[in-house]
Amino acid sequence: MAIERFRQISTNINVQGLLDQIEQHPELWDIDESWTAGKPLLYATSNIVLRYNRSSMPGIFDWNREAFNILSAAQPIVFDLMRAIPGEHLGKVMISRLRPGEKIDWHVDQMPPGMPPYYQRYQVPLQVASGVRFVVEDEDRYLAPGTAWWFNNQCLHAVFNESPIDRLSMFTDIRPFIPYPG
Repeated sequence: MAIERFRQISTNINVQGLLDQIEQHPELWDIDESWTAGKPLLYATSNIVLRYNRSSMPGIFDWNREAFNILSAAQPIVFDLMRAIPGEHLGKVMISRLRPGEKIDWHVDQMPPGMPPYYQRYQVPLQVASGVRFVVEDEDRYLAPGTAWWFNNQCLHAVFNESPIDRLSMFTDIRPFIPYPG
């Protein structure tokens, strides 16, 4: 049985308002390093953290960042995506920028050994030109702006920007709703 690597969730997402807000707020890039603290740097990229639980205390949650309010155009995109899945819990939400010639190196988003992932990873490409390659194992895709994709982040994956412009993409971790059997 073949492993599913990509699944398109939505099309025709209006991302222009979010792109405009990102352009108006360049100060938001790389101000929140809590999600990378103590982790090896796999790639040369910049990020805007909209949501991430930076608390290491059990039972303490510190999710929303100021950027989630400043870049308010991200909210309807995220919540429409949750409805389309449908999603039960919203986790990390970040915007990544990959400059021309840069890459996100090959990696697997690891859970603790033996633990299945709680969230699934979704991408909403915001600005992508021909020459940007998103690769999961041996499957290579161009993810067009204004679409939403699930991808299997438990498989080896990488992103290569061989285009002349910055690649901007919002990734969102969502726990799909799982109905109670019965």
